[in-house]
Amino acid sequence: MAQPQTPPAFSEAHALRPVPALIFASRWLQLPLYLGLIVAQGVYVWLFWQELY
Repeated sequence: MAQPQTPPAFSEAHALRPVPALIFASRWLQLPLYLGLIVAQGVYVWLFWQELY
């Protein structure tokens, strides 16, 4: 039987943790852009329905 592998040392396991956390947190920087696009799309739909009616 194979020996179970021991987990890496604490410093090795958490060495790259800030980088993925920063990338994951940076998605919030895109929130204003997406909200603006949603509002603009709503305006276009409203104007389209006005023209259609």
